[in-house]
Amino acid sequence: MVGTETSTLNEIDNSYGVLNRKRQYDRAYRLRCKEKKEKNEQDMAVLTAENDKLKRENEQFKSEGVKQSEMVRTQNEQIGVVNSELRRLKPQLQTQNAVVDALSSRVASRKDSMDLQCENRQLRLVRSLLIKKINGDDHSNLIQLQEKSTKLEQEKNALQVIIDALCAKR
Repeated sequence: MVGTETSTLNEIDNSYGVLNRKRQYDRAYRLRCKEKKEKNEQDMAVLTAENDKLKRENEQFKSEGVKQSEMVRTQNEQIGVVNSELRRLKPQLQTQNAVVDALSSRVASRKDSMDLQCENRQLRLVRSLLIKKINGDDHSNLIQLQEKSTKLEQEKNALQVIIDALCAKR
């Protein structure tokens, strides 16, 4: 009996040791699960905050994209308006350039011939006045009046060219 009691005690000790080890394993497992749960909650909080931040950035980028597309559309419309205005004004510019070229050539040819004519007329007047002065007549006022008349004639011719240019422009 003593042998059986000892073996029973050994079995109890063994079963107690097994239960004790099982409790320790269970406790360690629960502790690991608790730590894992806390770590997962912390990770979840960090990831939630990061996700919220990314959502805000995404919304901001979407709104900026809409604004940029509207701005590009507006600028394209403005470019279209400017291009149509340019197409409308190009023929006018070509017409005005043609008028300017024609008038410039007319003015240049007229000015050359007018200058020579006026110079010849003025030289004739001066010659005739000098001849009269040599003959004894005092005509200094007459010379000044003739010079003034020549200048006024030149101004008249220049104004006539401008008037002709303006009439041709219309």
